[in-house]
Amino acid sequence: MTNVKHGFEPEIIEVPLGAIKPGAPLAPTVLSTPKFRTILSSC
Repeated sequence: MTNVKHGFEPEIIEVPLGAIKPGAPLAPTVLSTPKFRTILSSC
């Protein structure tokens, strides 16, 4: 995975990115903000 050492839990698990879901859907107004467009363009 990476060379990051664990900080709290002694047992390390790997979670696929596809298994991580957002906590709440984004409002349409958020999707059109300049800040959100900047984040999308950096991916």
